[in-house]
Amino acid sequence: MFIFGGRSGSKRLGDFWVLDTDIWQWSELTGFGDLPSPRDFAAASAIGNRKIVMYGGWDGKKWLSDVFVLDTISLEWIELSISGSLPPPRCGHTATMVEKRLLVYGGRGGGGPIMGDLWALKGLIEEGILLLNPSFFLILNSLLICFCHKISVIALCHVLINYE
Repeated sequence: MFIFGGRSGSKRLGDFWVLDTDIWQWSELTGFGDLPSPRDFAAASAIGNRKIVMYGGWDGKKWLSDVFVLDTISLEWIELSISGSLPPPRCGHTATMVEKRLLVYGGRGGGGPIMGDLWALKGLIEEGILLLNPSFFLILNSLLICFCHKISVIALCHVLINYE
């Protein structure tokens, strides 16, 4: 399990940790490449067994809409350049890989509204290869408004949204 960022008091963190589940021990890692800025309330999802994609978050001054991919073997970060329109910057959202697309749902954005929109990042991966020219498109604009929720995919055709 990998963890990036978070918050300690009012300070946003940019540290990077892994949990070795064989011995249940945490280790701080040093990544390289296009390192993400310190943030909390970002969302991330695994792409297969070697990569993690992270979207958005809050840096203490502004909501973010950037996309980073981590190679979990080399520990290299890449910031992706996204073509077309982007979802509004947000934090407290979910990011869930469903087949070849990253679904981004809900959260809180600029000015503080809680969102209920659902976006898909397509062109991120093709036949197991990371592509570097992805684009977002809006799927739905008014689902339940959710902040700090979870999404689970069950059998690729059912999506469970858990919110409080």
